[in-house]
Amino acid sequence: MLERWVNRFGQGPDLRSYGRNRRGSIIPPGAEVIGPLADRRPALFEIAETILLALVIFFGARLFVQTFSIDGRSMQASFEPGEYALVSKASYGLGSPQRGDVVVLYRPGKPTEELLKRVIGLPGEEIAIRDGQILINGRELDESQYLGDLETSNLASTAVPAGAYFVLGDNRSVSQDSRSFGPVPREAIVGKVVLVYWPIDQARTVPDPILKLAA
Repeated sequence: MLERWVNRFGQGPDLRSYGRNRRGSIIPPGAEVIGPLADRRPALFEIAETILLALVIFFGARLFVQTFSIDGRSMQASFEPGEYALVSKASYGLGSPQRGDVVVLYRPGKPTEELLKRVIGLPGEEIAIRDGQILINGRELDESQYLGDLETSNLASTAVPAGAYFVLGDNRSVSQDSRSFGPVPREAIVGKVVLVYWPIDQARTVPDPILKLAA
């Protein structure tokens, strides 16, 4: 039939621009497609679009927040083993870690190991511990808001370099912190802990303590 049509009218249409329906019949370009094929294309597009959007949201969120599983005792009694916390990576996008912040950081010398610690010393400060009392530039630091009766072992005066921070665990008797591995560079700090979300009955925000230095 197609051959007779070509012989009668000369050059036929460019069939490469034509589609076919499910039965194999030719569909001219611009023709409206109805039936299962018409319904199938939007559905597949919506599925692909939904998957793409979910991936964008997931990887986008990972740029700003992450979760952290607390499995040690170094931050007791502020945090307990088995708790899960939310870490804000965006907290220090325009600012810097502050004294008293609880942060997740990469352990110096072991970049795959993440630790939970509290920021005590800031860049340029001198940190010492005498008779269980932290001294910052010779002034006593009041940690009564979170430390309770826990004791801190003595430490010789340590200078915190520019761009680095001195961190300690709240449970000083078991914590591996800046007393053993030294001040932590800013780039090793992942983010600030802002929320404990599990167990649900222990869910709470993490307050920013106001740490005062003696006059």
